[in-house]
Amino acid sequence: MKLFAEHFITALILMILSIQLHAGTYYVSPIGTAAWADSEHNSGTPGPKSGISASNLAAANSNVAPGDTVYLREGVYYPTGRNDCIHPGQSGTAENRIVYQNYNGENVTLDGTNSSAPEAMLFCAGWNTGEPNDGRSYITVRGINFTNWNQLGELRYASYNEIADCCFSGHRDLNCDYNGFFLYQKSKHNWIHGNTWHSFGHFVDRDASCIINIGHDNAGDAENSGNDYNTVEDNHFYSSGHHVVGVNNAKYNVIRNNYIHNEGWSTEGDCSKWPTGVCGYRVMSMTDASGLDVAGSNLLEDNNIAYGAQYGGPHLVGGGSGSGLTIDTDENIIRYNNFFGNVLTGIRIGSSITSSTGNENRVYNNTIYCCGYNLDSWYVVNEDDSQLVQWGDYMREAFMLYGNTCDGTLDNNVIKNNLAHDIWSETSNLSTTSLYYAAFFYGLEGGGTCNIITNNWGNEGDRKNSPFTPYPDPKFVDPDISDPMALIFVNGKWTGKPDLSLQANSPVIDSAACLTQAAGSGLNETALYVKDIRYFQDGTWGSDLTRAKFHADWIAIGEVSNTVQIKTVDCDNNCITLDSPMNWSDNDPVWLYKKSNGDVVLYGDGPDYGANEYVKPTNAETNSNTYPVFSLDQNYPNPFNPATVISYKLKVKSEVVLKIYDILGREIITLVSSVKDAGNHEVEWNGTSSTGQQVVSGIYFYKLQTGEGQVSTKKMVLLK
Repeated sequence: MKLFAEHFITALILMILSIQLHAGTYYVSPIGTAAWADSEHNSGTPGPKSGISASNLAAANSNVAPGDTVYLREGVYYPTGRNDCIHPGQSGTAENRIVYQNYNGENVTLDGTNSSAPEAMLFCAGWNTGEPNDGRSYITVRGINFTNWNQLGELRYASYNEIADCCFSGHRDLNCDYNGFFLYQKSKHNWIHGNTWHSFGHFVDRDASCIINIGHDNAGDAENSGNDYNTVEDNHFYSSGHHVVGVNNAKYNVIRNNYIHNEGWSTEGDCSKWPTGVCGYRVMSMTDASGLDVAGSNLLEDNNIAYGAQYGGPHLVGGGSGSGLTIDTDENIIRYNNFFGNVLTGIRIGSSITSSTGNENRVYNNTIYCCGYNLDSWYVVNEDDSQLVQWGDYMREAFMLYGNTCDGTLDNNVIKNNLAHDIWSETSNLSTTSLYYAAFFYGLEGGGTCNIITNNWGNEGDRKNSPFTPYPDPKFVDPDISDPMALIFVNGKWTGKPDLSLQANSPVIDSAACLTQAAGSGLNETALYVKDIRYFQDGTWGSDLTRAKFHADWIAIGEVSNTVQIKTVDCDNNCITLDSPMNWSDNDPVWLYKKSNGDVVLYGDGPDYGANEYVKPTNAETNSNTYPVFSLDQNYPNPFNPATVISYKLKVKSEVVLKIYDILGREIITLVSSVKDAGNHEVEWNGTSSTGQQVVSGIYFYKLQTGEGQVSTKKMVLLK
C-alpha cells in the first residue's frame, strides 16, 4: 500500500507540473521598465503593453516559465551581455513551449554592437561554471532581426527548439573566429526554418567561420557528437567564410528546400589577392572529424547550392574551396538539388581530413550546371584563369571522387540519374594544359572500380588528352545565373532565375534509369527485398517537430503506376516494409515516386535526368493565352536595399491602386493610381515615403486593388 501511495503521489506531482500554472503573455520593449508581473497582458489595464509599460529582455530571461509567450515590441534592442539577449533561464516543455516573438509583425532588431557577449542567442546555462550541459529546450524564437553579432546563436544540449522567420545579418568583428549559429553537444530535434542568414565570416588572417554548423567541424570526441534529427528547411543562407552550412558529427538530419550560396562578397584580408578584390569560399561541407562513426545518414533534398567561390588566400583551391558540396561522411542521400555557378566541382565525395570517410552515399537526380568556371561577375568568365589552373584542372567537374579509393574510405557510392551541363573540365577551353576530365570524374585514384557512376547525363570516366564531346543541351527553361539574388522564396518554392526546369522538348525527359530492382517476387506482400535500399528514407529522419510535413518516400514497383508508400526501411537486410500489400516480380524495377515533401517525381514513362521532373501541362493550360484574372508577384529583390520592383498582371483593362504600408498599417506612399491595360506591369519603389523621406529598415506591405474589387497584399523587407 505504501508503494502504491508513493507512485500515486509521484504521478499526481507530474500531472500538476504539466499544467500551465504560470503560462501568460508578456511584453518587453527596448525602453521597458515595468516589473515582470506588470508586463503581463491582463495586468493593470488588460491589453498589449509597450514603451516603459512593458518589461525588458533581462527580466524576461529571468522570469519566463513554460507556456509563456514573450512579445518583443517594435524597436532596436542593444543588449550589453548575455542576460539581455535571448537567453531563457529555463526550458519549456513539450506541452508548454516558451516563445519569444515580435508582436503583430512589428519590426524588432537585436543589435549586438554594444554587447559583451558574442552570441545573440544562448540556449544553455552553466557557461561561467564550466558546466554548460544544462541545455535549453522547447523554446521558439520567431520574427526577430539580429545584426552585428560575433556569434548568432549557440545551442548546447538543447533540443526541440524552433527558430523561424528571423533575419540574421552582419558580423561585429571580422577578425574573430566564431561560427555563426552552432548546434552541438547532443542537440537534437531542432527545427530551423523560414529564416534569412547572411554576411558572416572573415578572411583577415585566414578563411574562417560559417553561418550555421550542425555539430562541430573540428570536434574529435564523442562529447561533441549526437547532433541528430534536426531539420533545416526553407532558409536563405549566403555570404560566409570557410563555408556557409556544415553538417558535422551528426546523423539523421534533414537539410531541405534551402537556397545556399557563397559568391565573392568579402573585401577583407587575402581577398585582395583575388582578381576581383572580393572572395567567398565553399558552399556546404559534411564531415566527421571524430573518426567515431557519429556522422552520416543525412538527407539533402530540394536545395539550391550555388556560387562556391575561391580566392588567392591561404587555402587557394586546395580542399575544394570553391565547390558546391563536399561530402566526407557515409550513407547520405543527396537528391533533387540544383548546383550551379560553383567555381570548382559541383559535388565532391572525399576529403583531406584523415579520419573522414565517404562510403555508401547515394547521389541521384541532381542538376549540376555551369561549374568549373572562373566567374568574376556571375556568368562573365575571367580570362585570367591562372589561379585555378595552377592547382590543376581536376577539381572543376560536375562530380568527382577525391582521395584514396577502394581502401574502405571512399567506396560503394552510387552516382546516378544526375544531369550535368556546361561543365568546364570537359572542354578546358581556358586551360593551359592538355588534360580533360569527364563531367562525372572517377578521381585521380581510379575510383570507378569500387564506386558506381552510371546513367548520368554527362560523360563519365577518367581524364584524357582531348576534349570530351558534351552531351546534348538539356534545354532548361531559363539558365541565367548572372544574379545570385534572383531566386526568391514564394509559396514554399524557390522561383526566379535560374529556372533549371525542363522545356517540353528536352531530351532528358523520361530517359533516366530505375534506382534499384526487386530481389525476389511478391504476391500481396508488404515485405519488399531490393538489391539496393539506400536510396530511400522512411520518414523518421529530421526533427519530430516536422513530422506532419515530412513524409516517408513513395515508390513505384514494376510499373510507374504501381505506387505505394514506404513504412519502414531496414538497411541491414535490404528490406522495405510497404504501407499496403503489393504484387511484383523478381528483378522488377523500383523508382522513387514521391519524395519527402509529398511531391511526385515520376511522370510519364520513367524518371527524367536531374532534379526537376517535367510535368506535362494540362489541356486547359496549353490552350490558355489569357492572363490570370489577378496576380500580384513577390517583389524582387527581397530583402532589398535601396530599391525593389513590384510586378503584377491584369486580365482586363482596369483602374489600379498600389500602395505601401508600414508594419502598423500606416500608408507610406501610393505607387500607382491609374488605369492600366491588360497584361504584365511592374513598378519600382526606392524606399521613400510620399514626402520623399527615406524610410527605416523593417517590414512593409504592398497592397494592390483593381476597379473590379480584387485585392492582394504581400510582405517585403527593407534591410539597410
